[in-house]
Amino acid sequence: MNRCLLVSLLLFGAAPLHGRGREDPASPFPFSRGISRLFTGCNLAGEQGGAVTKKGVYNPEAELAKGAELTASSYDKTQGVDVTAGKITVGGRAGEVEFTGEAAGKGAGIEGTMNVWLSIFRYMRPDGTVNHVAGWNIALALKPGQTALDTARAFETYINAATRPYKAKASGNKNKAALTITYKEPK
Repeated sequence: MNRCLLVSLLLFGAAPLHGRGREDPASPFPFSRGISRLFTGCNLAGEQGGAVTKKGVYNPEAELAKGAELTASSYDKTQGVDVTAGKITVGGRAGEVEFTGEAAGKGAGIEGTMNVWLSIFRYMRPDGTVNHVAGWNIALALKPGQTALDTARAFETYINAATRPYKAKASGNKNKAALTITYKEPK
């Protein structure tokens, strides 16, 4: 008998906690999923949750090639963006975004913003643990007349000030600027 089922039977009688929860309005235990995880550390499949350790053989070439997909989008009428290197890897390959033109500036809603997205990914460390790296959506409002270099520097400042495992470097001129983003494992 798995541990989740055993603990749920002991705590709550015959109603198993996993498999029924908030999504089941007829469930007599509406918080059963959370309680099951809290008390037992199990996920809904009845397996033990938490840090993943020693799941396979470490392959440095494959693991260092893993990383975040980089995408970008401009919602400004006059300032554009292009992704010139679309993957940021654990092994040190940088992603790059190129900004061009002068911004028209913030309008209603999303209009006048610049967005950069980094996808979620996971990789295995040499010690066998698996690191899950969260995705990141960065949206910045542009000011009227903001140059491409100002936009790149704004993203650089935002990324470098955050606690996420990424570092950025802006370069270029007022008409065409690049933002280079690298993955930096926290120590």
